[in-house]
Amino acid sequence: MPPSGAPQLATTLTIVANGVNLVMDYVYIRYFNMGVDGTAWATVTGYAVGLIFLPFMLKRSDASIRFNLAKTADLPVLTESIGTGGATAASQLGFTVKFAACNALATLYGGATGMVAFSFCIQALSIISVIYGGIIGSAMPLLGVLHGQRDFSGIKYVLKQALKASVLLVSVFVLWFEIAPEEAAKIYNITEPAELALASYGLRVFALCIIIRGLAIIFMYYLQVLGEKRYAMAISLFDGIVGLIPLAYIMCAFMGLDGLWWAYPVNSAILLVGILLWNRFVMNKKYDGILLTQRENLALNTQDFTMTSDPENISKVTKEVAKVCESNGIIPKNANLVALMLEEMATYSKRHHLITENCDVLIHTYEDRIEIDFRTLGDSCNPLNDTDADDLYNVTYIRKIAAKIEYDYIMGMNSTHIVLLRKK
Repeated sequence: MPPSGAPQLATTLTIVANGVNLVMDYVYIRYFNMGVDGTAWATVTGYAVGLIFLPFMLKRSDASIRFNLAKTADLPVLTESIGTGGATAASQLGFTVKFAACNALATLYGGATGMVAFSFCIQALSIISVIYGGIIGSAMPLLGVLHGQRDFSGIKYVLKQALKASVLLVSVFVLWFEIAPEEAAKIYNITEPAELALASYGLRVFALCIIIRGLAIIFMYYLQVLGEKRYAMAISLFDGIVGLIPLAYIMCAFMGLDGLWWAYPVNSAILLVGILLWNRFVMNKKYDGILLTQRENLALNTQDFTMTSDPENISKVTKEVAKVCESNGIIPKNANLVALMLEEMATYSKRHHLITENCDVLIHTYEDRIEIDFRTLGDSCNPLNDTDADDLYNVTYIRKIAAKIEYDYIMGMNSTHIVLLRKK
């Protein structure tokens, strides 16, 4: 739903499903005396209610959710999708396997108290996964669009913002876990002195891995956008089965139960250092910088412009666009067409959904064509849709002279891709 322009709908659905889940936990256990079985049935009930509400939510929303019937010709896409998401799937599988292995180590070296402390640490870390999940869910669709449009400065900006947001938000929880782990343990009803002491110590050590592991996981998702499937898979496997489990067994053999706690931050540190070194000495042959910004190999020239919805600013920027295009070898006729198309898009967007934010424009020049990416934040504004309310004057002109027009609405961002053939 978020990539389809309805993040609030996804949030509402999640709140409904989990809210019903929590309420029914109390109902099933307290009034129906179902015990632990009640928690399982509460989960089923919550998701069932969410599923029932889903069609009504979709009907009341403006989400642009599209469905296509799969055909035999789509099988290569299925294979590619499975390959692209393989690292994410391996990460989920790795979590299950490493939890089972490490839980066994906690029981072996710490008995029931060690098992309780370890389970608590994993539960506490699951709180952090909510934050990372939200950041990843917001950033990945945008990174995918920017990657397809070859907007490398935009990719770098979104990725940096995602990393900064994750560090700032997660740091609050890290400080809490370090300063008052006992209070966090009491939330999970751990009050017995021995269990509380061990759980508090374990959480303090566990918390050291939260930020550095989170950075590695976000980067793993970004690699899937770049199409670096093997690299992403290597990070996923080392984070779980290949790296953490062997390290935990080795450290426990020398340090006892303390080795289990320290295995998590040590493994995360090794993983992050490995990523930085690999990016620096191996991936720099293909990409630029530590964040692996792609190099533009196809376009002869790329220009980035920003305009507001103010008519004077639109006129000023479009004139500048024409001049820059001419200075880059585009004949005056084509340069003026590019400028006029941008002016019509800006005027149409302002007229039909009252743009208050800046319009971002990216122009790629190729030998045979000029590609324009026009992006704005706001309500959905599709120049390809004909409605009774539109006079379509602006977009009719663009449709006549453009070789191709594509539109998408991603995370509240209107993205229009226009291709103009270069005339000799």
